[in-house]
Amino acid sequence: MKIKLLPLVAGIATLSIATAPFILNAQKSNALPPEGHPGLAELNLTPEQQSKLDQMRDNVDSQIEGILSPQQQQRFQRVRELRQELRQEMEALNLTEDQKEQMHSIMRANRDQMADILTDEQKQKLREGMRGRMGEGRGMREGGQRMRNQ
Repeated sequence: MKIKLLPLVAGIATLSIATAPFILNAQKSNALPPEGHPGLAELNLTPEQQSKLDQMRDNVDSQIEGILSPQQQQRFQRVRELRQELRQEMEALNLTEDQKEQMHSIMRANRDQMADILTDEQKQKLREGMRGRMGEGRGMREGGQRMRNQ
């Protein structure tokens, strides 16, 4: 079967945009967050806590892989690898604090512009999709703001 690259590339691009704020936040503390746990790098976890979270992540990955076909498992593994590569590349940029803040500002402005373009129904679908992919309470903007309902 021919693998269609466009959906994969689109998914990776979406993942990149969605994870960029987390990556930038992780850079602020000069440490990458544990994979699958954005923002935890700032919590100064103990080795025991980190170990437990790593075990949980491995368990979740195993459960997810258990519901995927072999082809989906390969693609899932590639997405995980790409996510790690993205984190490493973002860290390798060695952005200054000013550059990080400017990037956050640009991303916030982009989200605001997107909110102005989308209808209320589209915004609701986007929120529901984010909740489904990321879990309730995630997908929040920096400072706790959600996409505005204008």
